[in-house]
Amino acid sequence: MAISRKVIIFDFEKITPQFVLTTAAVVLALGITYWLISKRT
Repeated sequence: MAISRKVIIFDFEKITPQFVLTTAAVVLALGITYWLISKRT
């Protein structure tokens, strides 16, 4: 939930593209981790 809030309140005029890509990578990693855990059980 914290990551979702962070993405929603992005101020795209002040942040760098690297920050956006890093946040996207974190969200993707969390999604893959959740998928792997839920698939295992």
